[in-house]
Amino acid sequence: MTKDMFWDLIDKSGRDVGKDEMDGLSARLRRDRQMDRLLDRLRMLGPEEIVQFHCCFEECVRDAFRWDLWAVAWIVNGGCSDDGFDYFLGWLILQGQEYYHAALADPETAARRVKRGEFAQCGEMWSIARRAYEARTGKEDFYEQLPKITRTIQGKRWSEQEVGNLFPSLAKKFAL
Repeated sequence: MTKDMFWDLIDKSGRDVGKDEMDGLSARLRRDRQMDRLLDRLRMLGPEEIVQFHCCFEECVRDAFRWDLWAVAWIVNGGCSDDGFDYFLGWLILQGQEYYHAALADPETAARRVKRGEFAQCGEMWSIARRAYEARTGKEDFYEQLPKITRTIQGKRWSEQEVGNLFPSLAKKFAL
């Protein structure tokens, strides 16, 4: 599976939900419906492709594992633990290729679709490939199939006291 195929699956899962169906739904319900569509698409793949999908996901996480994006996650979610940042990155990737790359280029744009009071998180992205793999194969050895993809946080670390100064307009919008 190429990165283009990975992003095509993500982007199509969002289009599968459709704008009409998404209007009026909470962010959580929209995300849940998109995840259902993505799971349906992944179940149609072979086991190796499902594993490769997860590898592409982890590579995207690795590339976005940056302090500036963690600061955005902290601001929009009202705080952000290690796991919370993983869930934010899952959400960011689920937004699609264009949105993800825009956020890498300008981290502040990662908050563009988040409304005050909503959480930009999708922990389910971390297990969706495993769920598809198990449904497809009946086996529980998904994690044994994965190569190790290491990640190291990039950028300049910030403190909780200064995070609002990094993105003042976001801090104001989300009342940090």
